[in-house]
Amino acid sequence: MSSGSNIRKVLFISAFLSLFLAGSAYALINVSSCGSLNSNSDYALTADIINYPSSSDCFVADHQESISFDCQGHIVDGTDANNMASGFKLLFSSNVTIRNCTVTDFGRGIWLDSSSNNSLYSITANSNLDYGIKLFPRSSNNVLSGITANSNWNGIGIYNSFDGSTASGSNNNTFSDITVSGNSGSGIYSYYSMDNTFSNIQASSNPNGIYLESSPANSFSVATLTSNSNLGMGMSNSQNNYFANVENELGFVGINPFYSDSAQNISSRLNTGWWPLLSSDGSAATSPANTAWYNGTSGGRNADGSANSSLHYWYNNQN
Repeated sequence: MSSGSNIRKVLFISAFLSLFLAGSAYALINVSSCGSLNSNSDYALTADIINYPSSSDCFVADHQESISFDCQGHIVDGTDANNMASGFKLLFSSNVTIRNCTVTDFGRGIWLDSSSNNSLYSITANSNLDYGIKLFPRSSNNVLSGITANSNWNGIGIYNSFDGSTASGSNNNTFSDITVSGNSGSGIYSYYSMDNTFSNIQASSNPNGIYLESSPANSFSVATLTSNSNLGMGMSNSQNNYFANVENELGFVGINPFYSDSAQNISSRLNTGWWPLLSSDGSAATSPANTAWYNGTSGGRNADGSANSSLHYWYNNQN
């Protein structure tokens, strides 16, 4: 091998090691004001953005990919001027990661518009006019973890393109470590979207903790639904959803915090609080009048509050 070849080999290895040790193939771009986000870039927010004139979106990735944006704990704040403007908007973009951000006083805190395969980590999206975080439409295979969405209209919204089909829905997303509280509509609202997975959910003090409309075959595990004034869990035309270790208002409060007009997954298990009676084929779940309260032991209460020690519940069809 010639000395020139050896030199080129050494230079290539040195360049590769430099990129590896740096942890990224892209130079870090420090930003302190709103703007466009471009493909193949790593951004770090270096200062709070306060009272951004939110008639327009703050940070926008439009048909971009391979972006990392770290707010480093800083705030992106608008002025409640437009319920369509967003703190962050991803439009037809993929492989974008946004982390460590607080987004307030926009229309939508973060909007994934026709954007799939993205990640949101450690996000607080509070006090936005419309949604804390919205996936609409056709935004699938995203990962959202460590999300707080309080005091919005809806905390988190998951939508299709309003064509009456789950095929255009926001499907196969993963939500974990989610807190939604004090929203004016629902903590989590899903419309014509399916196969989404939710774990470790805290939904409290909303009119509806979780509401699914035409959204079948989703999965909920380890969730607590408390102090929601209308429904802890509501499902309209949403079949075969699975629930495990979900506590729906453990305590009799004189209302029916569960509603479903269709049968759910009868493998659901270890749920306590308000759930429908469960027959062998799950058909009892279709009648709100069959809602009853279960505390994890034998018996419970009817929907009117009267004690009934022989009721069967959504608990592996066991007393």
